[in-house]
Amino acid sequence: MFLRLLYQSFHRQQRRKLLAALAVTIGVAVATAMIAIAVDVGDKINRELRSYGANIVVYPEDAALDVRIDDQEIKPAAVGSYLKESDLPNIKGVFWGHNILTFAPFLETTALVDGRQVRVIGTYFDKRIRFGTEDFNTGVRR
Repeated sequence: MFLRLLYQSFHRQQRRKLLAALAVTIGVAVATAMIAIAVDVGDKINRELRSYGANIVVYPEDAALDVRIDDQEIKPAAVGSYLKESDLPNIKGVFWGHNILTFAPFLETTALVDGRQVRVIGTYFDKRIRFGTEDFNTGVRR
C-alpha cells in the first residue's frame, strides 16, 4: 500500500518532485559552499596573523623602581634579568594557554670574535617541552 502511494505520487506530480529535489540540491550545495568558505577564511586569517609574529611578549619581573604619573604606572623594560628556563612551560598555563601555539625564548649577549664585539642571540628552533601531561614542540619556525 505504501509503495503504491509513493509510486503514484512520483508519477502524478513529477514537476513538484523535481522542484523539491532541485531545492534540496541547491540547499546542500549552498551549505557546503558556505562551510568551505568559512573554513578557508579561518585558515587564511590564521596564516596572516601567524605571519605577523609574536603578539605576546613576556618579560621577567624585575625589582625596578615603580614610577607613577597620575593613574599611569610606568615601568622600564627589564634589563639584566632573565626568565628561568624551567618556568617557560608555564606560559601554556595562562588563561589563553590553548591559544598559545608556540613560544620561542631569546637570550641576547655579546661575544668577542677576532677582537670585535658581536651580538649573539640564542633561541629554541625545535624543542620538545612537557607541561603537565602534555608534550608539545616549540621554537622558531621559518
